[in-house]
Amino acid sequence: LRITHHNKYNAPIIPSINVKFNKYKFIFRGAYGRGFRAPSLKELYFNFVDINHNIVGNENLREEKSNNFNFDISWKKIYSDIIFNVECGLFVNSIKNRITLAITNPSTQQYQYVNVGRFQTTGAKINASIDKKNIKFEIGASSIGRYSNFNQSSDVNSFSFFPFINSSS
Repeated sequence: LRITHHNKYNAPIIPSINVKFNKYKFIFRGAYGRGFRAPSLKELYFNFVDINHNIVGNENLREEKSNNFNFDISWKKIYSDIIFNVECGLFVNSIKNRITLAITNPSTQQYQYVNVGRFQTTGAKINASIDKKNIKFEIGASSIGRYSNFNQSSDVNSFSFFPFINSSS
């Protein structure tokens, strides 16, 4: 548990828990964490206006509150001098009142820090590797989804997913 104090924003108690469980050649990991972030002085009061910029702070920003969930499973097998490893994972991040920079006046190209009503990311990954002495080959794939809802009247209610593929040797 983490206890914080802020003189302007009501900071909650922030819990987190991590669990690891080994069974045979499998390792299971799970985690939950809550988050809190008050707006910075820059986000509240910053004014930067010149020929190339028009960024202003927002004294009406609310604090961010978030929840994060992770679950991973890994398997490792060793045959003499060759190591096989497979890892899979899932995650979900949910942020209420996320603070971000957005264009608020297109005609003057003015940007201001605003709260996004609800912001979420979710994803899954799988990675596999083969390691023999000093040679290692890895390959993996993941998909990450993103969701933003600026306010309660917005009609956006689905995730946009983006696939990723990686490898290294």
